[in-house]
Formats: sequence, C-alpha cells, structure tokens
Amino acid sequence: MIVDLLTADGSWIVPYLETLSDWCTARGDRSRMYTNHKEVRGGDVLFILGYLKIIPKKYRDLYGKALVIHESDLPSGRGFAPMSWQISEGAQEIVFTLFEADDGVDTGPIYFKKTLLLSGTELFPEWRKKQGELTIRMAKRFLQSYGEVKPSQQEGDGSYFEKRSSKDDEMLVTMTLAECFDRIRVCDPERYPAWFQYRGRKFKVLVEPLSEE
Repeated sequence: MIVDLLTADGSWIVPYLETLSDWCTARGDRSRMYTNHKEVRGGDVLFILGYLKIIPKKYRDLYGKALVIHESDLPSGRGFAPMSWQISEGAQEIVFTLFEADDGVDTGPIYFKKTLLLSGTELFPEWRKKQGELTIRMAKRFLQSYGEVKPSQQEGDGSYFEKRSSKDDEMLVTMTLAECFDRIRVCDPERYPAWFQYRGRKFKVLVEPLSEE
C-alpha cells in the first residue's frame, strides 16, 4: 500500500507521524509525508493530521481513502482545538473519531471511535503525548483492518469549537487555583502560556510537577 501523511509544517504531531511512517515501511508499505496538500501524489490512504485546511476534493480523490482523526465525539465538538476546549472544561474522557474527509468541517462518515482516559492532572506535554500515541494507534488499527470496517454517516446536530486566542489563556486573579487549574493545563508554556493581569502588568503562569520520590 501507499500510505501518505499530510500535516502542517512544524506541527507538534510530526514526530508521531514519523513513527507511523517507519511502522508502515517496516510492514512493506510506502509512506511519504507532505506539508502542503497541493503536493500530494496519490495512493491508497492519506492521513490528514494536524493540518488545519479543508482539502479540496480533487486532491482527496487521488487516494482510496482520505482520513482525519479528530479529538471529539463527532458530530459534537467539530472545529478547532477540541482537546484544549474539553480539558479546560474538566473532561477526563476524550472521544477520538476516525472519519473520512469531505467538503465540510469534520462532517465526513465515521469509521470508529476510541476513548482517551485522563487522570485530570496531566500538564500540556503529558496530555499531548497521550493524544499523539492514541492517534497513531488508531491509524495503525485502520491500516491493519483495511477494507473490513465500513463507515457510517454522522447523525444528529453538530456543535463547533471556535479557534482559541490569547484571551482564552487569561486567568483572572479572582479565580481560585482549583478553578483555573484545568485552564492552565491546556496552555503551552512556551508558545501560548497561561497569563494574568494585575496592577497594570501581565504575568506568565507556569505550573510544573514536583518530582515524586
């Protein structure tokens, strides 16, 4: 099989996709990685992961299957940053959905779902790691059962997450630590940290686990 991977340039998921590509190669498949949908060349399966643009049909049609893995229980939670929105709201069970890409935003037929269980204490790099690992396990499962699982259309009204902004990472000084902890957990301390404003200045919030002996 030809199994191609499409992601954004510099995406956090690239190391996990490299692992998937190596796994494909080891089992005798051909695998290529792209960061621009206009460069894809066609094959059996295209995984679109960490790529924020809708892929036009003419590019999807170059593949037998063009697939997305989205971190919500579709049709609920379409759109942007579903992991961050759900964790910030205190969710400890996140449903991942593997579905076929179409012309809409996360509206394609669904193949299967898996649930990620969180303890409720994972900080940004920890839950990102769990997200990446489950995403790759789902991709492998699809490839191992290729042709056996049939998709089903999404049913019911969908809901949508909006794109996050720096304002969503603001912690109010009137909030308790318990009230803002889940919101802090979703913030990347390097790229978009949690912050608060006090006495006319803005301050960065960093939370790190203590070593447990």
